[in-house]
Amino acid sequence: MGDLMVPFQAGLPIPTYELQSRPRMELTDGWHMMRMNLDSELSLSARTPETIAALEKEGKGAHLADFEDSRWLIAMVPGVSNPAPRVSANGVWYRRRITVPPAWRGKRLLLHCLGANYVADLWVNGRHVGYHEGGFTPFSFDITSFLNEDAPDVIAVRVDNPPWRLPLSDLQQSLLPPGPGDWWNGTGLVRDFFLEAVPAVSVVRADVRAEPLEHGVKLKTAVVLRNAGSATVAGRMELRIFPTRVAEANLTSPSAEAIMMTHQPVEVTEGSGNAEISIAANAVNAWAQTLTTEDLSEWSPAHPNLYVLEVTLRAEDGRVADRLTTQFGVRAFTVDQGKPRLLLNGQPIVLVGLNRIEDDPQLGRTRSYRDALRTLLDLRVAKNMGANFLRLGHGVAHPLTTLLTDRMGLLCWEEIPAAWLSAEAMQLQWERRRLARQTFIEMVYQDFNRPSVGFWGVGHALAPGAVHRDFTRDLADIGRFLDGTRVIGESSVLDEHSPEQTEADVLGYALSPSVGANEGALGDAISVLDRRHRAQPAKPVIVIEFGARAGSDASAWDRQVALAEDVGRILSARPWVAGCAWWTLADCQAPEGVRETGVVSRDRHTTRPVERVLQTQFGAFAARDRDGAAETDQE
Repeated sequence: MGDLMVPFQAGLPIPTYELQSRPRMELTDGWHMMRMNLDSELSLSARTPETIAALEKEGKGAHLADFEDSRWLIAMVPGVSNPAPRVSANGVWYRRRITVPPAWRGKRLLLHCLGANYVADLWVNGRHVGYHEGGFTPFSFDITSFLNEDAPDVIAVRVDNPPWRLPLSDLQQSLLPPGPGDWWNGTGLVRDFFLEAVPAVSVVRADVRAEPLEHGVKLKTAVVLRNAGSATVAGRMELRIFPTRVAEANLTSPSAEAIMMTHQPVEVTEGSGNAEISIAANAVNAWAQTLTTEDLSEWSPAHPNLYVLEVTLRAEDGRVADRLTTQFGVRAFTVDQGKPRLLLNGQPIVLVGLNRIEDDPQLGRTRSYRDALRTLLDLRVAKNMGANFLRLGHGVAHPLTTLLTDRMGLLCWEEIPAAWLSAEAMQLQWERRRLARQTFIEMVYQDFNRPSVGFWGVGHALAPGAVHRDFTRDLADIGRFLDGTRVIGESSVLDEHSPEQTEADVLGYALSPSVGANEGALGDAISVLDRRHRAQPAKPVIVIEFGARAGSDASAWDRQVALAEDVGRILSARPWVAGCAWWTLADCQAPEGVRETGVVSRDRHTTRPVERVLQTQFGAFAARDRDGAAETDQE
């Protein structure tokens, strides 16, 4: 729209997924669930009237409002229909009755799902609303026109999760990821599912680009408004910036409003922050405003300074029509143009941290805003080890995770689940499916305002070849065009056959877990790493995975310790290595069983000896970070 990019999904602008102070109905209990074997070929077909009719026929009427579901299982959402190690039907239907409060009349009712694995179709009162593919990114529908006037409503959701098998079928090649993966492939509504009542004219999202200046900060804002009413609306939009105070009481709140200090707005030196607006009926529009201030401090892992942008929409008579708040920070994260190193706010930084997979014995891969304390526990494990870096697994994290990494000071690598793709799978994605592109865009706009997200990852363990360059270039170009404030990364298994990573800003390599068990394997891997550096000497290298399986006996624990010591010593001697991350923070459930690679056990009750070794190594890397900063000052 004009010079502004506005992301759309299912015909609607993608909303913010930071919770707002609007009426909301959490749809957690009261669900009926039935496991079914579903036709995955049908699930991946275009949603023509014929396809929708076939889905409804397959479900034997489960989409209808008067369908008898009293014999179905009672379920909670989020949850999975196949908790590990159960292997069950690949699909599941959910049904739930809702009663919309009378006070919500005149508002638009948005249904938000923060994650459904893998393909989800939604019906309301027997009418098909839409569908979404991809188990790691959120989606929303406006269901207002599907609701009854004066009677309860029925929501039905069909979720199909094509099973992971080897060898990969042609159908699996089209999935993200095609599997098998490093986690249990849970089926169902795996993240929050809720209704939100918004005004007919609403603030959909507000994106912030913060650019540090020699004196002060320039904030480039883009605010998206939607008018779902039948008449043109005029009014006034007001922008204000507030400092924040994060304490134990509000640390895990999913709302930016909970941390803002409303009594002392930041003074704006250039730009008014106010605009007269007019938006046509049934239309979406966007406004750009640039504000300059001298009162904002930069975000870093050591000093995670945060601010809140408040957008207030007023009607012509001055009353507040809608309001939105979003958490943001000021930071510049780039690759040094003169040396193979990373710069945060103009100073060298060496990243030391962990890989985290969203998994634990009670929740599996499911996550919700209500589980904030479990996420917080993991982040505190990392911070207590002296980590400044977290890789968020092979998929897009729950929105709460990056709200917390903002507040706690952990720089993150976030990537789409384009993992273990063959050349054929990448060709299919690049030429026809475009699911990788869709997921990448959804990731960018979910976490656009998160200063802790420093990397957009285009994939992991991708096959080499010409199509690899096309596939990764497409995603890297999108990231730079839509955002431009993050470093583009890719992760490859470190061996002679890994791709060249020509499109990434940094070289990301994963050491196979076997290097900790096989004599000579580490030396061979490091020789490959040295050659990859010589081939692209201007790019910093991040050893994005290194680790070893612990097992239950002390000798296996010793292997973890020995590998951590060896890798730490080797990488410290290579100044072009800009970071490393242990695989993994905690043990996790995989298809074949629990993988015991963690610093802590899956239940978080046992901390292994490697934790102390990594803490020492992280400290040594931090010292190298300070030495680099001193060198920069002398230059």
